[in-house]
Amino acid sequence: MRAKSVYTVLSSLFSAEHEPVYDPPKRVRHKMLPVEFPTRKCVSGGIRCRSPLMADGVLHLDTDPDVVAISPYPLIADAWVEIEPGVEDRLHHFADVAAKRRDGSVVFLKYENFYMQEERPWQVSEAKALVEYHLDVFGCVFRVLNEATLRIEPRLSNLRQMWQHREVRSQPVNLDRVRDAIAEFKRPATIEHLWRHLGSPQHAVIWEGDQRPTVLPQSNPVFTAVMQLAMRGEVRLDLGKRLTMNSLIMKV
Repeated sequence: MRAKSVYTVLSSLFSAEHEPVYDPPKRVRHKMLPVEFPTRKCVSGGIRCRSPLMADGVLHLDTDPDVVAISPYPLIADAWVEIEPGVEDRLHHFADVAAKRRDGSVVFLKYENFYMQEERPWQVSEAKALVEYHLDVFGCVFRVLNEATLRIEPRLSNLRQMWQHREVRSQPVNLDRVRDAIAEFKRPATIEHLWRHLGSPQHAVIWEGDQRPTVLPQSNPVFTAVMQLAMRGEVRLDLGKRLTMNSLIMKV
């Protein structure tokens, strides 16, 4: 495939006109129960993940500042795979997602549980064939990921916490103020230190019929802002440790 054609095909995967090649059924085995995942990185505003593991994989992408766009079930790959010694079969396969990075490169990802890999002994040959296909045809990386990569703790729990603090219209935060305050510090500061430096701000809401606002103690606008800055790639957090108010904010 010519370079221009490859660029056109890959670009189309992330356009509003692209149609996923697969639609997960609603009734499946419990371990493969579909999960709806809302994300602004997909033109449709959300992805119907075919399994909880895939949803965890999309969570990694949605919180990764290096990933700018996600395309679910992007295209069909036709490759030959050796199902047993000396016997090959044609494989019609689709990746779970294609992810576009800031540098314009695209990576194709498949999410497979351990138990499914054990049930399919030819999976290694299949993965090898798909790696070669995506590299030869599109010049792209193809990877198969499982629990060992996606569910490392406390990283996964941290990503879930970060995602819960994503940008929402109903709870805006002043990113500019927090960003400027971080820039003032010469050394890494904790979120707690930053919060106190900014005057310990809190979210509040005025309920219908009330004259005064009610403080929401469970909501910390500075913590939320730091999570959003981290997902934008403007600051770094140590995801190998549980995220708390004592977490250090590191500049990039």
